[in-house]
Amino acid sequence: RNPRPKSGSIGGIEASGSRTQARLYCYLGGKSRVEAGSPKTQESIVKVQESLAGVDMFASLPHGIIEEIVQRGSTHHIGPGMVIVKQGSPDSGLQVILEGTATVSVHGTDVATLSAGDYFGEISLIDAAPRSATVVAGQEGARTFSVSPLAFSQLLDAHPGISRTLLTVLTARIRRIEAGRPPSDS
Repeated sequence: RNPRPKSGSIGGIEASGSRTQARLYCYLGGKSRVEAGSPKTQESIVKVQESLAGVDMFASLPHGIIEEIVQRGSTHHIGPGMVIVKQGSPDSGLQVILEGTATVSVHGTDVATLSAGDYFGEISLIDAAPRSATVVAGQEGARTFSVSPLAFSQLLDAHPGISRTLLTVLTARIRRIEAGRPPSDS
């Protein structure tokens, strides 16, 4: 393994046992590191599929569609206290918390704590507008799965029938928020 790069650098290939895989990572100073990559082992793919199947947005989808979502997305390991997304930033896409916790803040005020199975960015999959909140990884960090708007759009184009299912779930989420209940309440 190469020595730790300087802060802000982006790197490359890592070996782990008998397996080598490309991984994008960025050192942000200190011991903070953000990694992104596709789940590569069958075990990690199955774990992500199981996690997504437990999320209300995907729970009603056929197993084959969930498999395709996993193929189109990537996992991210975010260090403790690291910003996952920043309010007002132009990046978009859905992220599902697989492990750990994260705090959501709007205009500097904490409004929610997310844990495994919670997600954010579902609206940006559709409208690609700037982020409406900042999300920061909790004390133990977080592992997330993300899908970009482009990958999600391609999925909807390939399987237009799932649109109604997803709209029903997202509409119910909006109704819960409007009623003053957290989005994850049933």
